[in-house]
Amino acid sequence: MSDTPALSSLTALVVDGATGPGRIVSIRLSAAGLRVAVVTVEEAVGATYLCKELAELGLTALPYRVCPFDADDAERVVSEVTEDLGQVDILVDLLPEDGFHEPATALGRAVLNGMAVAGHAGRVMVLRGASRRHWETVLAEHPSLSLDLIPAPGAAVDGDVADRSGLSTAEAVLLLLGIQP
Repeated sequence: MSDTPALSSLTALVVDGATGPGRIVSIRLSAAGLRVAVVTVEEAVGATYLCKELAELGLTALPYRVCPFDADDAERVVSEVTEDLGQVDILVDLLPEDGFHEPATALGRAVLNGMAVAGHAGRVMVLRGASRRHWETVLAEHPSLSLDLIPAPGAAVDGDVADRSGLSTAEAVLLLLGIQP
């Protein structure tokens, strides 16, 4: 018998969850029965429409907008997600590392702290990149959480041609969670 909880009992927070691979991941996680927080860092219109479409199908997904570098805003979003959907079990951070996004932003730290306080095993899924060591260092403080590194859109995977659609990114997240893409 497995200790793995049923997907329908889990809550996932998908950062950049309304566009590109994040949209695919949000839809598929919701369709698999997870409660999904679709988090955007810019406009929330896309997330709102996506969540409305999913609700019409009887699925649970709610939109949230956050400034990932503002600790108070991050705490607010994590609190709202926890109140609305339950404790976050899976963090899928699909923001690219560039001049805008830094590893383990205030939002990432707020989610990690919330997951660790609950004391249960959780998963953190982030785009593979230069921040690997940083995430490993941050997660060393939370031994109940595991780290999965996923390929970034446009990155070649195992020598294959780069997939610019983000499909391989979404597929990696789904496969790591045991969901067939």
